[in-house]
This record gives sequence, C-alpha cells and structure tokens, in this order.
Amino acid sequence: MRNLSLLRMSITASVVYLSMICVADADCNIRKCEGVLREPHGDTQGYSFATTSRIYLKANVYVYETCVENQASRDMEFNWFVPGPHTFVPAGIACSNPRPMLTHEDLATHKGCFLYGNNWTRDRAQFFPHKSDQLKIDADKSDSTCNNIPQSTNANLGSERDIAIAALKEGIVTDIDAFVPSNAKQPGETMAYVKARVSLDLDLKDPTKYIHTISIQSEAYKNAKPDFEDLKIKPEKGYLQLYEGKEQFSKYILGDKASARLPREITLSTELPIPKSPQLQSVRFELTGGDQTSATLFVPYLMEKQ
Repeated sequence: MRNLSLLRMSITASVVYLSMICVADADCNIRKCEGVLREPHGDTQGYSFATTSRIYLKANVYVYETCVENQASRDMEFNWFVPGPHTFVPAGIACSNPRPMLTHEDLATHKGCFLYGNNWTRDRAQFFPHKSDQLKIDADKSDSTCNNIPQSTNANLGSERDIAIAALKEGIVTDIDAFVPSNAKQPGETMAYVKARVSLDLDLKDPTKYIHTISIQSEAYKNAKPDFEDLKIKPEKGYLQLYEGKEQFSKYILGDKASARLPREITLSTELPIPKSPQLQSVRFELTGGDQTSATLFVPYLMEKQ
C-alpha cells in the first residue's frame, strides 16, 4: 500500500504540507486536544473552550479526528454536526471524535456548525473533512444561522476494495466515547461515561465478509450517580437493516426498533458482507438520558460507496 503519510491540507488560500503520525488513541477523558486548526470559543455565560482537527494514518486507515477542549469551570453540552463529537464535556476535559476512512480524500477545510451550552448557542469551527462528508457539508452550509465558506474536492486515491481488504487484514480498531447524563437537567449529578471499542476484521473463513465487533462499557463519572436504567441507545434512522436477524443486536441495540436500554457492559459481534465499492462511514448511535438525546457514538462501518 502506497505511503500516503504526507498529507495535503488546504488552509484558506495556502497549502501546507505536514507529516502526521498517530501519537495516541482517541480519548474523552484527556485534558488537551491534539491537532491543528486550533480555535478559541466562548461567551459571557462562562463557557470557554477550543476546537482542533487533525488527520493521521493508523493501521492502514486514515483517521479524521476532531476535538473539543473545555477550558471553563462548568460542564458544557456540545454537538459538532458533521464530524462530531456530540457529548457533554465536563469541566477541564477534552473530547475527541476519530472517524477512520479507507482513503485520504480531503475536501477544503470547512467551518462546521456546532451547538454548545445550556442555550444551544450556534457557532462554527474549522475541521478537515473527508470527501464522503460532502452531502452533510452541503446541508450544513445551507444553515442560514451560520456563516458559509467555499468548498473543493481532491482526487480519488485508489481501489477502495483492495484498500479495505488490506486494512481488514491488519484490523481496524477505533476507540470512541462520550459523556451522557441520565437527567439532562442535572448533568453534573447524573453524568455517565460511555466508552466503546469498535473492531473490523477480515473473516478468515469467508474473505467476502468481515467481523464487526462493538464492546461498550458505561460507568459513573467521578462522584455522579447516573440512573443507568434511564440510559438508552439507538442507531440512526436507515441503518436498522444492518442488524436484522442478528440476535445480539436485535435484543440489545434494536429493542422495540426505536431504542433499547444501554447495558453497563456488553460486546456485540456480527458478520457483515464487504461491499463491492466500500468506504468507511460512521453510523450514529444516539445516547439518550431520560427523554433527551445528549450524546452520540460515531460507530464506523464499511458501507457501499454512494
């Protein structure tokens, strides 16, 4: 597989070349965000935070990562629409969202819209998007309450299926996590920390398929006392067919086809076909405390390229 660790990044009118390497797994319990495009944000309500973005090569896949770093003394709800993360961010904590991609196909940096704080204030921050983000970026740009910037695309860099099989042989592992309160009106007192490890591995018995495994653990954050019975999980609309007929997923993820209670600890594994023209896409698993969706796990899958 060709060496593509030299990444081309378009920043405004300039083109900067950076050699990026993976230095750490993503974590939602760190203090500082890795990456560039660092931008400060905040307001008079006591919110102060920074956003960053980076791209790095790990286990034959390109990880497009965004991060938010809460620099204030109060917890903050945060939802960066296109790339994530979507989570409550405790005071002094940084939350990153790694999105693995099979190819390095950059778009120009995009000022993506996000909401933050109790009043869901809107703002924008730059991040490095992948070509597969284009439709979501188009929708994001149409939001009249946020500013727009021009976008461009780069060339395709190779055979998706060959790249996918090579990556699956090595194993694609992604760590994702989020904070979600069981009661959004009392986030500090009911905050839960949900972490998941997602693995995609080639099926050695049938090389036309891959094994998709999600291991999820939930625990109380610091001295909080979340009601785990009130925490639920559901995949975004349109992806339920991925789990049809899969007993574990039907019982623990699908539930009543709308949502299901999130177990404290569970590992779900299933066999899925490798698409003819595959690309990695993140399926959003919404995390709900009570009646409010307060966080999202961005779970990577191999999907047919649109």
